[in-house]
Amino acid sequence: VNVHSSFTPISTPLTFVSPTVAVCVAGSSVCLFDIATLFKEYVHTSSYTITKVCGNPARGLVAFCEGGTNPRAFVYSIEPRKLLFTIADVTELELADMAFSRCGTRLYMLSRATSKRLAIFSTLTGKLLPGCEVPLPQRFDKIAVFPGHKDRIVLVRSSCVRMVTIQKSYETYITRLLPSAIPADADLSISAYAWLDSGRFLLATRQGAMLTLDGSTGAVLHACQAPEPISSMTAVGGCVITAHLNNTLKVWSPNEEETLSPERGLAMLQQMPPMEGGFEPEQSAYSLERCLELEGWSEG
Repeated sequence: VNVHSSFTPISTPLTFVSPTVAVCVAGSSVCLFDIATLFKEYVHTSSYTITKVCGNPARGLVAFCEGGTNPRAFVYSIEPRKLLFTIADVTELELADMAFSRCGTRLYMLSRATSKRLAIFSTLTGKLLPGCEVPLPQRFDKIAVFPGHKDRIVLVRSSCVRMVTIQKSYETYITRLLPSAIPADADLSISAYAWLDSGRFLLATRQGAMLTLDGSTGAVLHACQAPEPISSMTAVGGCVITAHLNNTLKVWSPNEEETLSPERGLAMLQQMPPMEGGFEPEQSAYSLERCLELEGWSEG
């Protein structure tokens, strides 16, 4: 089968299988798109449809989950191109998300229908890691693995986040789902999130709030109000880049001198200071470095 062109939705953030090759779904095939040469090639599958896909550039791996009842997940290596293993009994109906660890030695799979559970597999053996199948009390939509440590995970849904910690024990792992540190009555609708190099976890809400969480315990360390609601964010080179609904990009640098604590974070949830500091810059954990108007770029 020769595919001359394909038009397909691409999930964000982009997932890569090498420094320049992104992976996306094109019908029942997996598309490998080299952003440097614009060359496309396809991994054709026998699946009726593909619901989830993820890649790992460290080891050149791609994993995808088929649609339908009792779907299976398949893990391929890119060089050489071959099927490494198949994972059955992933879920009964729907897989919410899947992700590799940064080193590529683990594959995390999040089920939300009908069972709700987190399962972690070794990509070296294709087997479920002992002690790493965790039943969940509610549905979650996304997995965020800390790039600096594969034993620290965040599960995200629209209204809350929960930290998961993994500890190696004798011939098994101890996996803990930590309680949410955000009050249950807090009015949250999560719109974006990102890990910082420091191990802290940022999340933004549709109401414009920016929360800084302790990546080990999930405790709220800081809370502030962004000038406009944040639709997306990423952390690059020690800075935080946020995209806003008024077509602007803002670059922030964390304030290293700001003292963050769970006690102060919970107090800030009740009355959030402006993210830019306002008349009390000492209350801000972030300093605005640059603001880019995207409409000006498109018109130019």
